[in-house]
Amino acid sequence: MGGTQSRWNCRVEGSGERPTLVLAGAMDLASADMLRTFFVQTAEQASGIEVDLEHVTFLDSAGIHALVVGRNTALANGNTFVVTRMSEPVRSVLRVTGLLNALTRPARL
Repeated sequence: MGGTQSRWNCRVEGSGERPTLVLAGAMDLASADMLRTFFVQTAEQASGIEVDLEHVTFLDSAGIHALVVGRNTALANGNTFVVTRMSEPVRSVLRVTGLLNALTRPARL
């Protein structure tokens, strides 16, 4: 990738127990560590997380891993983690990987 950096951003909408994390840009290897940390910290503090991926333009295996780690952390803490909106490229990737239903339906352990 020639030293280029991933361009992405995340903002939190709402406050308290059920924030919405709104992501934009690329969820890839360059952003995965920060995304995982952000998901885990939020999952440990909130009773439920909604994730809006409508403005995500690219999702690779590292980005998928960050989503799964966030979901698993939330579930392990008895909380919910659900992707509520997504761009068509994200929907296609999640469908092909078999994760679309797991990430778009609220679940608790």
